[in-house]
Amino acid sequence: MLDLATHPDHVLIALIFLLTGILFTAICLHFMKLAGDSYNWNTTEGEVTESSVRITTSKNGKQYQAVISYKYKAHGEEYTSKRVYFGSNIQSSSKKRAEKLTEKYPVGARVKVYYDPVKNSRAVIEPGAKWELKFFLIFSALFVLAPLFLVRVSDMVQLIRNWLD
Repeated sequence: MLDLATHPDHVLIALIFLLTGILFTAICLHFMKLAGDSYNWNTTEGEVTESSVRITTSKNGKQYQAVISYKYKAHGEEYTSKRVYFGSNIQSSSKKRAEKLTEKYPVGARVKVYYDPVKNSRAVIEPGAKWELKFFLIFSALFVLAPLFLVRVSDMVQLIRNWLD
């Protein structure tokens, strides 16, 4: 454990990681709840209007993302969505993963759309939480746990008290 008196900068860094982890974990939990709720959302038929693989290049190499758009009607209004499932809009280095999704949902395909009865514009065509969302939840939880192993919680509380004084 680090001591606040000798390493206040380490405590500050740990506190930043902790707060970041709490924020990201809360966001992930929100989307996990929506993903779980999506099994019970209203359903309607939709049609895929776009299905392509977007390629971006960065210093880390090429990143691939399946871009799937679909339209559907809910309560007489037409909506469009690009969310296949919660976490599907993530880029990755796997071209095969992106191509597999576009092959599964070609342009013109009829799909079952699950839309949120509270916010009809929120929809998915694959309900539930997939591995991407679960991975980000675990990753964000590590931002909460790691600082707690490195720095005593009492040191973080003392640092916050010092700021408030």
